[in-house]
Amino acid sequence: MALFDKLYISGDVQNALPAGFVVRPLEIGDYEKGFLEALEMLTSVGKMSKGQFIERFSYLKAHNHEYFTIVIEDTKKAKIVGAGTIFVERKFVHLNGLVGHIEDIVTHKDYRGMNLGKL
Repeated sequence: MALFDKLYISGDVQNALPAGFVVRPLEIGDYEKGFLEALEMLTSVGKMSKGQFIERFSYLKAHNHEYFTIVIEDTKKAKIVGAGTIFVERKFVHLNGLVGHIEDIVTHKDYRGMNLGKL
């Protein structure tokens, strides 16, 4: 189950990746593919159980008009090697405008230098 519809991710982004990599929405199965380990390379995550992960994923999924977490997967190793989130804030200013905040951008240390974060 994906966090949001993959149609929100431009095909140009996928085409910019090297062979063997895919960019896509976060999925529940990414717990086992090292999503949290990738985030640990950015900041402290803590010991999160699968249940806690599913609980947070379910919240984000229920609010998938506001939270867009994407991952880059090395499909040969079934490993999450990069991630980022766009959070959409609803404002009163600018006639109830929307503002996107880019958060938690990370590339696994073993994959740095491949320009995956430039996507």
